[in-house]
Amino acid sequence: MMSDKPKLRVLFCGAVLQNFFDLPACEIGKVWGATGEMLKGIRDLPGVEIIGTIDDDQTMVGTSPNGWP
Repeated sequence: MMSDKPKLRVLFCGAVLQNFFDLPACEIGKVWGATGEMLKGIRDLPGVEIIGTIDDDQTMVGTSPNGWP
């Protein structure tokens, strides 16, 4: 009998919305810093293994015309 739990594959989605683009340039660094800390927090959770990240800037710029997702 195996005692190992099966791994879950989870897609974590996030988006940059208009409020980010409306920020003064001096505030943008704070957002990127907080985003990095959030991602490190997810990475450091017990049992989490990040296998990749994705950025859709190659195929789409701006918010989705159809909303989320």
